[in-house]
Amino acid sequence: MSKLAVALAIISLLFGGMVGYSLAYSRIYQDLKAQRQVAPPAPVEKKTPPLPTGTSPFAQVIEQASGQRVLPLDSVCEPVLDAIAQAADSTMQKLNEPTSPLIGLRRINEASRFFEDSLLELLDSHPDLRCQIPLTQEGNAQRSGYPDLMLTHEPTGRVYYLDPKLYEASSQESSLRTFYFTPRSKTSKILKNGHHLLIGFAHDGKDGQWQFQSWRLVDLSQISLTLKSEYNASNKELYQEGQVVRKSP
Repeated sequence: MSKLAVALAIISLLFGGMVGYSLAYSRIYQDLKAQRQVAPPAPVEKKTPPLPTGTSPFAQVIEQASGQRVLPLDSVCEPVLDAIAQAADSTMQKLNEPTSPLIGLRRINEASRFFEDSLLELLDSHPDLRCQIPLTQEGNAQRSGYPDLMLTHEPTGRVYYLDPKLYEASSQESSLRTFYFTPRSKTSKILKNGHHLLIGFAHDGKDGQWQFQSWRLVDLSQISLTLKSEYNASNKELYQEGQVVRKSP
């Protein structure tokens, strides 16, 4: 074959390859263009997960929140329960007297502190008990939040958490919420395994002249709590100028 024939053959092959490549690229371009013209798929609707609800055993809630176990009562607890009963009787008698510091208070919530103080003083004076305001993890004595008091039974070393509550006797069968627990981290006051008790003092409902009629001591290891999620705002957040649409002169 002459050199000219070889050259023409090479040129022919190259030209054919270029044409083939051009045709292939053209087909790819047309496919991509067609895909872009197809309507995009409808966006997937995002479903908001429901807020947590339901009930959980108190013991489980405390252990998950604090890492400490709630111990059920047993026969070893009897001397401590007797001491609490005696302190409750004395407290109720003292705060029912005509000279009671509760006389004239505006709200029953203001009376709670007097019950806490009386129980603390009486129980701490018991030879086998040490009673105190529970300490937080940072070592601070804190009044607010559950629980209000912590007892240590010196002979056994057992810990008892005690939370006094006041309620109107006629509301004893009410389904309204009266006991709250909010899990905390830095300010948790539950730093030890222990027994958890609530003592409720029932009054007659006569504002400013309350007379307390009875008390009940409850083993909280036997109850369950209902979770109620809540969103909130402060007055500072509510009453900003940009949000107030009318106000008094």
